[in-house]
Amino acid sequence: MPSSVMACRWNRAGCWFLLVFVLAGSTIRSAKQAPLSQHVHTLSSEEAANLLLHIAKPSYPAIAKVNFIQGTVELAITVNDVGHVITTHVVEGEPLLAVAAIDAVRKWVYKPYVSPEGPAPFSTNVVVNFSLRSTKFRTRIPENAEKDLEKQIQPPEVIAPAQSDPPGDAVQLKVLVGQRGEVVDATAGGIEEPQIDQALKNLEFWKFRPARWGAIPVPWYITVKVPVGRAAMEKSASRKAP
Repeated sequence: MPSSVMACRWNRAGCWFLLVFVLAGSTIRSAKQAPLSQHVHTLSSEEAANLLLHIAKPSYPAIAKVNFIQGTVELAITVNDVGHVITTHVVEGEPLLAVAAIDAVRKWVYKPYVSPEGPAPFSTNVVVNFSLRSTKFRTRIPENAEKDLEKQIQPPEVIAPAQSDPPGDAVQLKVLVGQRGEVVDATAGGIEEPQIDQALKNLEFWKFRPARWGAIPVPWYITVKVPVGRAAMEKSASRKAP
């Protein structure tokens, strides 16, 4: 994890949050990324932090608290030319905390970044740290809290994958399914761009049954293979050709 250059702390409900701004690494895609006609600049952590006008405080999920789940969530974000966060993607993070971090970061507001050509969108990474540091938790946190919780989770299930394309290649995606069964985020590694584009487009028509902790729906990850028709991939590639 890159070293921090700026941090802000606050106390809420006996829990401390630490926000660390880090430099964006490789380009990462969101499951629902809005197209941008302008060039997206990559800002350093210092540059992005200096543009922040408003930080929304994340809510520590109750189920994460009672199961002693803590840790960092790293998000790759894109901010448009008026300073609003328009895409968020989970680089790393426990699912319960990841959704809470996304909900908060989407409300952040930045001063517009001004390039030599004028106001322009930019990308950067932010890290949100959830830590149970109050005295009542300090001596009770188990060593294997995440593994213990995972054993209690009934994972998400695919209800209705929509396969409108003819049989062909399939792209494996790691999908973060929200507590209402919606796709919050999706990740594919080592896949060419036309395949990723088509897989994410097809994923929008999939339906999921959310994961459950007992009778309570919770956000969780599921790995799925999304069929990608060759004709659709060629059509997508031709649209991107100059």
